[in-house]
Amino acid sequence: MTVFTGGKDIRDLVVALRPPAAIAVNGRRISDEGQIVRGVLCTTGFPPWPVAADLLVISGTREFSGLAYQVPNPFRQQVRELVGRLDQRCAAYIEGQVHERPPAYRREGDDVEYFQLLWGDDPDELVAAQLAGDVWFYHGQAGSGIGFEQVEAVGLADFQDLLREYELNPPRQLRVSRGLPVKGR
Repeated sequence: MTVFTGGKDIRDLVVALRPPAAIAVNGRRISDEGQIVRGVLCTTGFPPWPVAADLLVISGTREFSGLAYQVPNPFRQQVRELVGRLDQRCAAYIEGQVHERPPAYRREGDDVEYFQLLWGDDPDELVAAQLAGDVWFYHGQAGSGIGFEQVEAVGLADFQDLLREYELNPPRQLRVSRGLPVKGR
């Protein structure tokens, strides 16, 4: 884990998911016009399955540790395969019996599965949020079959607004290193 300072000043956050995972904080504003992530031109958009993100939180400190995306039946195999291609320090597929799951997911039913994206310490609370401010980055041009295979990164715009709205604190430590190069087209 990397000690993280200056979290109260975060505007945007982008996590590159392919190994080695890295994070960009306060990079160029996330836009719909495409971004270059690690030298790769990326199209921005929604997740590759119909879903809205919920928040992963450490309840004792109210630290915002990551995002959780519920995975409906028709997309489970594709999301499992996606997670297999991503850096396991920040991406995980959550399934199985409730008592075997990480603490944040123990209130959900056995039939509910999640894609987990973490940038902070292990959370113990899942906060329903149904976010609209998360942005997925796909390598390739829009209209060229963007999907699960092209996922490069996930970003959050207006990070401070999210912290205020849900009365959260930024993470104290990061799972992956900072310094991810992200720039506009």
